[in-house]
Amino acid sequence: YSAYGNLQELLEFNQWLGTLGFADVVVCAGNHDRQAFTSGFEHTKSLFTNAHYLQDSEITVQGVRIYASPYTPTFGSWSFMKSESELVEVYSKIPESLDVLITHGPARGILDRTDRGVHAGSLALLDRIKAVVPKIHISGHIHEARGEFDSGVTRSYNVASLDKYYQGDGVIIEI
Repeated sequence: YSAYGNLQELLEFNQWLGTLGFADVVVCAGNHDRQAFTSGFEHTKSLFTNAHYLQDSEITVQGVRIYASPYTPTFGSWSFMKSESELVEVYSKIPESLDVLITHGPARGILDRTDRGVHAGSLALLDRIKAVVPKIHISGHIHEARGEFDSGVTRSYNVASLDKYYQGDGVIIEI
C-alpha cells in the first residue's frame, strides 16, 4: 500500500480504504511497507481504522477464516524478507482449514514468473500450501505475474495492481 513505506502513506491508504464502501477489508503488508515493518504488528494494527490488519495472524470475517503473512524470499534490502530456511518457520504458523490464505509473495511456480522467466516465489510457502490446503491463496508482489490459477485443490490469485514499472490500472479485485 505504499511506495516509500512511511507513516503518511499508511494513514492515507487507511483513509482511502474507508471510502470503498465494503463492510470488511483485510490488509496485509509487503516489502515496501517500512512503517509496518519497523513499528510492529500491534502499532500498525492500531493505525488501521478502516480495515483488519493481519501480520502472521488470522481472523474470521463474515464466516470466512483468513490468515495473512507479509513475508517473501530475500532480494535486496526491503521489508518483510527472509531466507527460504527462515520462511519455513514463518510459514509453519499457517493453520489448516483456512478459507483464504493471503501472502504478499506467491508460492514457487504459481503466478510467480518474472518477465525474465525466473520463478521468484517461495518454495517454503509452496510446501506449506500443499500441507494445509487453503481453499484460496491470494498474493501479489510479482507484478508481471498477475492472474489466477486453479490447482484443482487451491485456487490461487496474484492480485498485483501495479505493473513492474509501478503503473496501475485502477482495478480493485474482489474475490
